[in-house]
Amino acid sequence: MKSVAFGLLKGGVGKTTLTGNVGRLMAEAGRRVLLVDADYQGSLSSWLLREAPNHELADVLQGKIGLEGATVSLGASLAIIPSFGIGGALKDYAENTLVRMPFVFRDLASAAAAAGYDVLLFDTHPGASQLERCVLLAASEVVTPLTAEYLSVDGLELFSTFLEEIRTGFHATIAHERIVLNMVNRSFRRHSIYQEQVDALGFRVYQVGQDSNIPEAQMVHRFLIDHAPGSRALPELRRLAAELAA
Repeated sequence: MKSVAFGLLKGGVGKTTLTGNVGRLMAEAGRRVLLVDADYQGSLSSWLLREAPNHELADVLQGKIGLEGATVSLGASLAIIPSFGIGGALKDYAENTLVRMPFVFRDLASAAAAAGYDVLLFDTHPGASQLERCVLLAASEVVTPLTAEYLSVDGLELFSTFLEEIRTGFHATIAHERIVLNMVNRSFRRHSIYQEQVDALGFRVYQVGQDSNIPEAQMVHRFLIDHAPGSRALPELRRLAAELAA
């Protein structure tokens, strides 16, 4: 089973959007995909679920319920383990218990593989706490979303350092080869400059252009492909989904 985390130590770069839409495209291509909302703000869950479920990720991590009991179907071949943004237990669990259980997300990944999932996608919190460390330890690959702005690009170095500390400290093998440059407008000269900077870093780069359909789809609790199947952002998202699932 492939396990992928979308991560950067910065919010607002598109981690949640990518997790949901890439997962949906993988499922469309025949993969059985499980999304995990590992951000205690619960943005992925509030986007994709219209009603609050009975259980959340923290319940699974604490052994209160099994993986299948906490998953919510999002359609054929796609499901989510949610986190409650308001009144949720993930933040408290991460701050008080997770330090004693660094491999609990690996256990979650093993349970997902045993349940027949082909791909596990983690949406992560933009921090450098024990929560993010444990999530990344469960990932076979990390994909970093960036926006074409200075502070976003600058944050890549900080994240790369954080990831290397995890690799070294836990003797972990975690690939970090792909960058998604989000919200690109090629008519902006500064975006072209940042794109050149990113291209020079040696990563495989995916460019997702600005498209108002992306936030509009989230507002109506839909995936981009279902809300706007002609979106100009979809070809590059589809390419990313296909290469990650390969």
